[in-house]
Amino acid sequence: IGVPFYLHGEEVLRSKMFHDNSFNLPLCVNALSYNFTNEQRAMQDYYRGLIAFRKKAAELHLYSKEDVEQHFQLIDTSDKPLTIAFTIDNLLVVYNASNREVSIPSPVSGRYYVYVENDKACDLAFHEFDATAGDAIAVGPIRAMVCRREDL
Repeated sequence: IGVPFYLHGEEVLRSKMFHDNSFNLPLCVNALSYNFTNEQRAMQDYYRGLIAFRKKAAELHLYSKEDVEQHFQLIDTSDKPLTIAFTIDNLLVVYNASNREVSIPSPVSGRYYVYVENDKACDLAFHEFDATAGDAIAVGPIRAMVCRREDL
């Protein structure tokens, strides 16, 4: 929904040495090094997967307020601090920013194909699970999960 926006270097864990405003700081702070560590390469692959998934996911290409109102449904996570969950048609999106695993009730019954989970994102589902409406769907601490539901 909307236009994705990533900060330059976010995909490779660029921190700018934790300066909030670095416009007048030297290159040692602002330069982007291309000597990536394995962790940075893994994060870059994760972002590539997110971008590839978004390009193929029609549910994420809603451009009008009316489309969003018609297709978007927020899931109540008020009892799960730092967690947001919603559906867009058959797409289930959960982001858990807490330090503990949370369970979200399956909005409807079906087979769920997972495209984003833990540290992996892809435009092809890499696993699936069946759930009945109300079944617990677990999402680990500081993790995201995106899956598409098909009716059984």
